[in-house]
Amino acid sequence: MSENSFYSQFSSEDEEFYALVLIGKNGKMIWATQTRWVGFTDTTPKRELREPRLVYPGLGKLWNEVGQSFVVVRSSEQILAFLANGGNALITPKLFKVGFSDFLEPSESIADGFTGFSSPDLFDVSAFKKVPNPKLRMRILNRDNKRCRICGRRPDDHLDLELHVHHIRPWAKGGVTDEVNLITLCSTCHGGLEPHFDVNLFAFTDPKLLPGTSKRAAEDHLEGVHEYRRIVRSNEVTV
Repeated sequence: MSENSFYSQFSSEDEEFYALVLIGKNGKMIWATQTRWVGFTDTTPKRELREPRLVYPGLGKLWNEVGQSFVVVRSSEQILAFLANGGNALITPKLFKVGFSDFLEPSESIADGFTGFSSPDLFDVSAFKKVPNPKLRMRILNRDNKRCRICGRRPDDHLDLELHVHHIRPWAKGGVTDEVNLITLCSTCHGGLEPHFDVNLFAFTDPKLLPGTSKRAAEDHLEGVHEYRRIVRSNEVTV
């Protein structure tokens, strides 16, 4: 699609929309949107409160560049078609406020990986326990080939080496106990972290930052759309 034909879908490059993504994962429907910070919860640790924010048509261009299609929703009929098929959509503010008013309410969000936020409902209950259970700890050690991801040493080669499973985003700062936020470090590197929260470590664990991200993300998105449609058409959900 040429740039001219792309922007012909919009009244101007400054037209504003709400973005909405509908996919399926593990038998559940998942929605995602672009959000902004509006406050913190009163819990310990504190969590961010976020609400949907308006975006420009350029987001659609970005979706295209990473191999994901999208639709522009300007009518009630188009909302129904989008709900039946899922995927990416840019929805006019008026229609979004009518059809998705519940989404506009601020909601508790958890920092997920290097960038992005997710609903607490998308995490396993074990993610909210400070210490990883034995099975999760072993998954992290095996994923990291039982090596420190900073210095590369492993106990097979250094008998005095002790491996730790480290929270990249600290628990006290709202970090969770899941595979993206956990990494294998030796006791020496763990103790020498400065700052203790080193966002660069997500390069080893966050799928969004790993090589081949765009292609894999496009494939995962397409599979998510297909699963969403399977859920809709299995009569588990009536649109």
